[in-house]
Amino acid sequence: MITKKNYNIVSLYVTVFIIIALITAYLPLWLKSYLYFENSEVGFVLASVGVLKFFSNFIITRKVQSINNLRNTIIAIIISIIIVFIIISFFQTFINKQINLILVLISLLIFSPVIPMVETIFNNTKNKFGRDYGKTRLSGSISFLITVFLASTFFENYSLNYFPILFLGASIIFLINAFQIKKEYAPLKVVKYKNSFKRLIRQREYVSILIICSLLQSSHAMYYSYSSITWYDIGLSIEEIGLLWSIGVIAEVFLFYKISKININKNYYSLINACCILTGVRWIGTYVLDNFYYLVFIQTLHAVSFGLTHYLMMYFIYKKIPSDLKLISQVCYHGLSSGIILTFLILCLSLYFSYFNDNKGYLLMAIVCILSFFISYFSKRNSKR
Repeated sequence: MITKKNYNIVSLYVTVFIIIALITAYLPLWLKSYLYFENSEVGFVLASVGVLKFFSNFIITRKVQSINNLRNTIIAIIISIIIVFIIISFFQTFINKQINLILVLISLLIFSPVIPMVETIFNNTKNKFGRDYGKTRLSGSISFLITVFLASTFFENYSLNYFPILFLGASIIFLINAFQIKKEYAPLKVVKYKNSFKRLIRQREYVSILIICSLLQSSHAMYYSYSSITWYDIGLSIEEIGLLWSIGVIAEVFLFYKISKININKNYYSLINACCILTGVRWIGTYVLDNFYYLVFIQTLHAVSFGLTHYLMMYFIYKKIPSDLKLISQVCYHGLSSGIILTFLILCLSLYFSYFNDNKGYLLMAIVCILSFFISYFSKRNSKR
């Protein structure tokens, strides 16, 4: 439930996920239709962002000395993105497509730390994680859902060439909400980077959970990079593709709404194992099935493959990571899950698409899930829970 107390943080989640929805669902299609990239080239572009943003996350956030600084940093980032997309949207006739691509890459790189920053702002509020995080986070999922649906309808009736203008509009909305952040949602808790990384990696259980959850999140590489393209290639319309994305997010919304009723601490590793198994089932099913209605059913597993995996990582950070390490723990998680590991998998997929043009990349994603399961199994045995 949205109250005056948590309105600011909810509005942040809502608006940041408008941007994420546009990037995730439609950026690959825009690169292909407007910049005329081949499937493999789209993969290489997204992979380059992944590996570079691991470093950009650290470079940008290492100067943040307190949680209050996050507000100003977020505002500076979004203003920079708005400037870039004003150039892309209204000066296309004066710049070539290579410059367009460079500007998009710059925007994605500087945007990447925003997500861990927003998560850190929530983790430093006085909200109770088990009671409040799921219901607060589902506001972002609902935003993603609505954005995908409305954007799919818009692009179906008009053109993907309007993607930069929609992205610009979403960035302006986010900037307005960023200015509304109140200091009570960013209490002064000093974030000291000196020796923080060494302290963090000494926590063996954190490292294990980090690797497991990052592998599971990175197994979405085929889904994020190529699902819209492969579904389009087999004859699904943009509206049907948008509906498939929406179904996944609807399932995610339901999970975040009900998650507070689960005893996470008692069943933590059982839930991690369930994420590994069901995420693997999802990718195998997506590979095997090409019927739209069967894909709708498979998409409901997004609640587990993304939603539950993400929640379990956030739960661990909230419960077991000291306040002065929360930001860097978030940066490491996002840097691995949507950076280094994701980049490696996208590069593998890009190389594959250089020679073939099918969806067997989902089988590689299933293998990643099997690896995650084995790591989880041995981590549980070594855990003192």
